[in-house]
Amino acid sequence: MHLALFAARHDEGRKIDDEAVLRDVVASRGLDPGAVAAEVASGWPRTSIARSIWPAGRG
Repeated sequence: MHLALFAARHDEGRKIDDEAVLRDVVASRGLDPGAVAAEVASGWPRTSIARSIWPAGRG
């Protein structure tokens, strides 16, 4: 999935923060686009990534 999203963004110039693009890439890899979109909408992926980049007290 990571490579598919990377390719969509960097090789194809697609806006992966656009839900329609995200759903299309996810579906092309055989995953449930509704489930992935719901996880993204919940905000936990962004929070998790931010915490891994900026430890507590930073950022």
